[in-house]
Amino acid sequence: MDTKIKVRNDPSSGRYEAMAGDRVIGELAYERQGSRATFWHTSVDPEFQGHGVGEAVVRAALDDLVANGMTLTSYCSFVTEFIADNPGYATLLDPA
Repeated sequence: MDTKIKVRNDPSSGRYEAMAGDRVIGELAYERQGSRATFWHTSVDPEFQGHGVGEAVVRAALDDLVANGMTLTSYCSFVTEFIADNPGYATLLDPA
């Protein structure tokens, strides 16, 4: 894919959004309560699936949690698989 992906956090909508120019091509839905984030679902525009968009948005979201000292509860299988493949993020998972 030739398009540069940028990820932004939109707290008002509870979404991390993967952007190609001004177009949202992927997103990760979340909620925050105190120092815990709950990740619900990751989706990617079908046209951009298989090009690393999901991984980019999940990595950016997890990096944001690390930077802000937060913990994570994930109900998203894509995020769970990403953490299994990138165990450095496993410390974010809330044992409760």
